[in-house]
This record gives sequence, C-alpha cells and structure tokens, in this order.
Amino acid sequence: MTADMFARLDEYFHDEWKSTSERACSEARQVFDRLVRGEFCGLLPNDFSDLLLRERGEYRALFADFYRTGAIAWGISGSGSSAFALWNKNDFRGFSTALPWVEDVLVF
Repeated sequence: MTADMFARLDEYFHDEWKSTSERACSEARQVFDRLVRGEFCGLLPNDFSDLLLRERGEYRALFADFYRTGAIAWGISGSGSSAFALWNKNDFRGFSTALPWVEDVLVF
C-alpha cells in the first residue's frame, strides 16, 4: 500500500512537495511545543493527509469522534493504515466510535 500511496502522492503534488526540510523541522517544533503545553492541535501534519482525506472521507468521521471525546491532536500513521489521537492525561474519559471499519482501539 505504501508504494502505491507514494506514487499517488507524487501525482497529487505534481513533483512540487509542499514541505522542505526546514519547514518540516519548524512545523514539528511548533507542534511539539503546543503538545508539551497541552494545547489543542487538531490534525497533525502528514504529507498524506490531504490526499487521504480527499480519497477516504471516512477519516473525517473518525477525527470528529476524536474531537468529540476531547482529543487535543490526531493523525494518521504513514500512508493511513492506522489513525491515532492524543488526549491530556487528566482529561481522558475514554473513547468509543460507532464506525464499523474501526477494528481496534488501543489505549495506553
């Protein structure tokens, strides 16, 4: 799946990737600082996000469930084979979703 997603990503960006190393490092530092402070971040940066949200709208429903349950950040791993969310430790009250395609929910 990953090789296919990279090929589609190349088509999507037409060889003009949005990010440079400097921009990616700056973005990562900003997100990390916000998370350390426990601030809301929403969807975390991922080169695949725009493409996946366009092609697989069901991620929006899952992200809405994350938001509804108080997550401060969420995202997709790699090319979208899994999703995750982050909550402030003291604010976490559990997570549930009625989405039939969500196979497992792991809480650490």
